[in-house]
Amino acid sequence: MFIADNTPILVGSGQYVDRSEPCTASLSPADIAAEAGRRALASAGAGRPFAPHVDTLAVARLFEHSVRDRVLWPNPFGASNNMPWSVANRLGLHPRRAIYAEVGGETPQRLVNQFAEAIHRSRPYAKVHARA
Repeated sequence: MFIADNTPILVGSGQYVDRSEPCTASLSPADIAAEAGRRALASAGAGRPFAPHVDTLAVARLFEHSVRDRVLWPNPFGASNNMPWSVANRLGLHPRRAIYAEVGGETPQRLVNQFAEAIHRSRPYAKVHARA
């Protein structure tokens, strides 16, 4: 079976749901994202460490960061001033680029679609629409 070099392949995925009670025992947003990332790396099932091969990390924007220059509500866990790199650091990743995408429930799927299209066009570093 022949698979073209520009065929997008989803290698791994991960999800983490925090149902800690009380909420003061919960993880921070960056720690939750990192746990989902750890699960995605584990699901890739690579026989060797996969993390060194991650060249792009995309994080869906938090609702609290969706309004500039205004705190919507205080976060008891503190806040990151660069969420993608906070997650990358927790995972020990050194991606070539880190993207902080728009807020929205469809953001993860939209990012997968945009990256797949860029790979298919043989332009893996084409601009993916994300707000800085």
